Amino acid sequence: MCPPELLADEAPRGEASAGWQVAQHVRVSGRRLEGVELYSGHPDQMAALVPDSSVRTGQRRSSTWRFTESGGPGPWLACTYSNSLLQFVRPLPPGTRQCVLSQNLNRLGGVVAIEFIDCR
Repeated sequence: MCPPELLADEAPRGEASAGWQVAQHVRVSGRRLEGVELYSGHPDQMAALVPDSSVRTGQRRSSTWRFTESGGPGPWLACTYSNSLLQFVRPLPPGTRQCVLSQNLNRLGGVVAIEFIDCR
């Protein structure tokens, strides 16, 4: 499972416009887990994989990725976080055959929470 939160420091670039100051929002302590992405090879290669199947039942969506031994780059998992360009990434263990992602959704289909990611 992805870490539930990403703690990172932000710093502005350059000077603020005249009359403005930069302050840290007091209620924001970290960035919460927002999504999971799977890639063929390291995510910096931008070879995102589309699920082989995705089923929505009420307020839940289950997506499945299946992998075969191709001799090419293996699959990588990327955890994405709200209001951040940073991700936690890692290669999946050799021999991983599939990943199932379960998400809780709002009425409009937006992701509310990641329930689980199971890779075997």
